[in-house]
Amino acid sequence: MTPEQGVEAAVALGADTVCAMHYGLFHNPPFYTEQPDIEQRFQHAAAERGITAAIIADGQPVL
Repeated sequence: MTPEQGVEAAVALGADTVCAMHYGLFHNPPFYTEQPDIEQRFQHAAAERGITAAIIADGQPVL
């Protein structure tokens, strides 16, 4: 999913917080090329939809 699609999925599910995960771990061109500006786009899309964006580091617990 793109960052925007992740936010829209959270909106469709009625969530008030959306958590970004699995980004920054799998960049492996030419098989998989990660989206540019993921954190900024994710936070912007969440703010536009009025939900909280949680950016969680790899291995950090989600509370």
